[in-house]
Amino acid sequence: MNKVLIVTRNHNIPLQSARSKACDVAKKMQSSLGISWSWCADMIKFDCPSGVGKGTSGTLEVTDRLIRVTVSMPLMISLMQGKLEAEINAELDACLVPR
Repeated sequence: MNKVLIVTRNHNIPLQSARSKACDVAKKMQSSLGISWSWCADMIKFDCPSGVGKGTSGTLEVTDRLIRVTVSMPLMISLMQGKLEAEINAELDACLVPR
């Protein structure tokens, strides 16, 4: 049985910038975790077929007002849910800070 983690963050940056930042996050996850990902409308769908996050999948939804990260994870990975949630929050904080 998979557990689901949802992290939502409001933002006030233009939609195109938010999409670009979401793409940067997906590329970072691809590099560090080996996920595969693709755009589907205003949503990035990702999954991790092997490695540390094997069996994890989710979405990174981007709207003009918010970014919502939804992660479905196997039971063993859900034991680290607090750490994963903290990392997602830190990544969103870093990418949504106006520069």
